[in-house]
Amino acid sequence: MSGEKFAVTPEQIREFKETTLMDNDFMRAFFEDNIPAVQKVLRIIMDKPDLIVMSVSVQEKFKGFEDSHGVRFDVYAVDSEGRQYDIEFQNDADGASPQRADYYSSMMTVRTLKKTEKYSEL
Repeated sequence: MSGEKFAVTPEQIREFKETTLMDNDFMRAFFEDNIPAVQKVLRIIMDKPDLIVMSVSVQEKFKGFEDSHGVRFDVYAVDSEGRQYDIEFQNDADGASPQRADYYSSMMTVRTLKKTEKYSEL
């Protein structure tokens, strides 16, 4: 561009300042099907430099039982050993309760064990 100037409104500047990677739209843009990015994040936060992520799904929905509360994983990943990871991004502490984390963890456990497997395989 040859010195063109763009008019930016104060509202656009405010919106830009409030936008973070911890926003669902940005997560979808950066992490959906982006195994290298998710793998790098997990390697850093888990201090596992040899972790290999096999698949990634952003905003994956998992319906619980008939009358139970469903979940939506921000980033759901599976590593080379079959371990599942739920990466939840929170901008505000209201959605980050220990009870929510426990519920999401239990939903992942439900998904893990196949009918033919023993509980000891969890």
